[in-house]
Order: sequence, then C-alpha cells, then structure tokens
Amino acid sequence: MAKNNHNVNSHEITFIVNEVKRLEEDEVKSLYGIELLDDGKVYDPTYSKTFDTVAEWAAFNLEQDDVEYEEHFYGQGRLED
Repeated sequence: MAKNNHNVNSHEITFIVNEVKRLEEDEVKSLYGIELLDDGKVYDPTYSKTFDTVAEWAAFNLEQDDVEYEEHFYGQGRLED
C-alpha cells in the first residue's frame, strides 16, 4: 500500500511541478499560496519554510495533506503501522 501511495504522490508531484512551470507567478501564488524566489527556491508562508525546488515543496505539501487528513479522521497521536 505504501508503494502505491508513493506512486500516486510521484504523479501528483510531477503534475504540480508542470503546473508551476506553466502558470504565471501571480497564478502560482493564488493557486498554491507559494512564492517563487529569484534563486529558484520556493517560499511557503503557510509553514514559514523555504524549499530548494518546487518538487521538494510539492512533496512536503502532499505529506502535510496526508498528516492533516489522518489527524482529522483518526485523531492526533495515531501511531504509524
């Protein structure tokens, strides 16, 4: 199951990276809430974090979505299997 989840995330990461390349900077900020920095890095004000690449940010963001989903539906403190 974990491997299947990894494959889905890989496709989602690729989709997000391609979207960010295609969109104008103001559209990226509006849709994803991130700032593209001049040095190619990504700043996410939601988490006050800077990432080296869009792919790194996308992976982190997808992981956070999973964590928030589990916390919402299964409660905080749920241990990994």
